[in-house]
Amino acid sequence: VLDLLNNIGTPGGHDLEILKMRMFERSDISVEEGYLVKRVLRGFINIRSITLWKVCDNAMLQILGVTCRQLELIDIWKSTQVTDTGVAMFLGLEAEKPFKVCSTLKKILIKDTSITDRGAFQLIFW
Repeated sequence: VLDLLNNIGTPGGHDLEILKMRMFERSDISVEEGYLVKRVLRGFINIRSITLWKVCDNAMLQILGVTCRQLELIDIWKSTQVTDTGVAMFLGLEAEKPFKVCSTLKKILIKDTSITDRGAFQLIFW
């Protein structure tokens, strides 16, 4: 599925608005699978809702923050590799200008991740 999404992408990105990636039984996906997920995520510029159960990491959050200008919902349940650093990367707090992802974001589900109260407050109040 990831190969298919990667190979049918268009220069302007995919037109999908909702993506649910719950295809991994375990969170320890291979390096190749992680690379392919990140590559595919870069093509979803119009995505409004994304589910990345168990597989999201800080780098994927950064890609979403940079790429997704219309994101309204993100669900990263049980993605234990996501930390406060990933939240800062998602929001672009270390960039010259913070990313615009928060202007459209309405709901983020972070249950069973490694995000602390500090990261959660950044998501709420940034």
